[in-house]
Amino acid sequence: MRIWLGHMGLSIGGETYRRVNEQARRISACTLMFFSDRKGAELMRRGGFVDGAITMTDALSDQPGLWQERVLLNEEFYRALRDHPVPLSESALRAIGPRSMVIDVYIWLAYRLHALKRDVEIGWPALHSQFGAGYTRLRAFRAQFIEALNLAVAVYPEANVSLGERGVVLRPSRPAVAKA
Repeated sequence: MRIWLGHMGLSIGGETYRRVNEQARRISACTLMFFSDRKGAELMRRGGFVDGAITMTDALSDQPGLWQERVLLNEEFYRALRDHPVPLSESALRAIGPRSMVIDVYIWLAYRLHALKRDVEIGWPALHSQFGAGYTRLRAFRAQFIEALNLAVAVYPEANVSLGERGVVLRPSRPAVAKA
């Protein structure tokens, strides 16, 4: 973790470790829903990122703790990653910096766009449900989301997206990271 934080251009230790540890706890507690379409029937499964928790071994000390060397991924999440990998550009993440909504939008675009077979419009209420937990008013969320979308597209120039009548139009696009 220390090496990765340095590689991403983040300060190592102190407040950064506290924030990363807090975010790791949130990720550990997060519940995901996986949707798939099998022979005309939509299937949904619930899962998490990990079985257990992603933590530092000594988060209460004044000194930065050691990160667990291994984390057991949730089986559903692991299967989804294996079946539908999402390569992300570290340089894009560095350019985005600590803007969490922009990171979320970038990862969402990287996941969705290269797998699309046709154009799809995602409505503002659905986007608000997925990305707007901190916003009570849809209008305020929409303004912030458009700004985050523009920044995400700036680091993912292959992203073919536009604003539509009722939301954001996603079009089939090349992956965020070219296949090796």
